[in-house]
Amino acid sequence: MMWRKRFAANYWRKKCLRYDASPDDVVYDEDPESAAKLLRRHGYIQIGQTPQGTPVAGYIPRCWRKLEVKNSSRTLRSGLLFLHERESERRMTQLVAVSYSFLQAHQTPVLLDPSKADRFGGIRVPPQLHVLLYDLGDWTRAPRCQSADVIPGIAEGDPYDVSKSVRFFAGQYDPKDKSRFTIGYEVDGERGELKWRLVDLAEGDMPARLGRTILEFEREGPGR
Repeated sequence: MMWRKRFAANYWRKKCLRYDASPDDVVYDEDPESAAKLLRRHGYIQIGQTPQGTPVAGYIPRCWRKLEVKNSSRTLRSGLLFLHERESERRMTQLVAVSYSFLQAHQTPVLLDPSKADRFGGIRVPPQLHVLLYDLGDWTRAPRCQSADVIPGIAEGDPYDVSKSVRFFAGQYDPKDKSRFTIGYEVDGERGELKWRLVDLAEGDMPARLGRTILEFEREGPGR
């Protein structure tokens, strides 16, 4: 019945808004040995493979799988680094989802850079962060995507260079500041941190593809 579907959707919506994970939980791993171990655990999927043919592991929490929000398909093929509600200075509260994907191949009739083509004629997309902002939804509907952006993240120099191994840990929301959260990571074992903040956009700074807020971040630590 319809009310049962709505009850279930609302249950998973609340789980996503309040999602919490340990800062030691690995949610994305390119290291061959540890990634193989993670893939034997519940919730982890292979989201790509290194040039050496070893799998890249990513974690997708059950609540995110169940919610099936619009535009979440890209994060279902990536390691989900952060999921929680955050609030801007003007009290704009949104569901924030940040994920990271490895090298991917996309079929396209237009090759912007033939040197980046794979053997199937598609474009290889470098590792990148997917940043999605959703409204909160309610008991009648799932959250709707208001902003979708792609950023290089921890790339330095050639964004296609994946010679260094990257590992991400579960993002942590700041209990003292509702607008902030952090995501820990490692590049070849060297630790770093991405610091994020949900900020309000001025009226004149609102492109059509964006909502009324945007995520700003800074990196403290190594790049790939």
